[in-house]
Amino acid sequence: MAVFIDHLDTGHAMGHKVIAAEHPGFGQQATRSSLARITEAGHLRWIKEHITVEDNTMRWVTRTYWSRTRRSAEWNDCRSLAPLADAWLSRGATPKDITRALTDGLPPSVANPGGFARRRLETKMPAAARTARQGDPCAHGLCHLRRGRTHGDHRPGRVRELP
Repeated sequence: MAVFIDHLDTGHAMGHKVIAAEHPGFGQQATRSSLARITEAGHLRWIKEHITVEDNTMRWVTRTYWSRTRRSAEWNDCRSLAPLADAWLSRGATPKDITRALTDGLPPSVANPGGFARRRLETKMPAAARTARQGDPCAHGLCHLRRGRTHGDHRPGRVRELP
């Protein structure tokens, strides 16, 4: 069964009924049992996702990931979080910021570490990095004007309009 799955094209349907219909000598139950054993061994992974389709309705889909190399559930949790970590880094966060967001205020126990980490990374995502506008005093190191300070005066002052 594993060799058969390995030779399927990317995007092929992976339900036990579809595989059983295409694989000679395997019925639906035997296919289902084989897929379960291959999953337990760490070669096959099913992940449910809630997606928005073209008509703006939400649907649950199951994505199937195949690997010739055995992978633990923890490896798959980490791999699926990489795009969120990349988004944090692209917004100017550091790896320490990500670690802090994931570890600060942990509850006594976590039932689903991958889901917990995903939720934290999504809800604590930093704002997009702001690019300096043309003529922006902060672009030239003059942010003290924005805060109502004059050159040489490092005490907080009143906020005033920029010239």
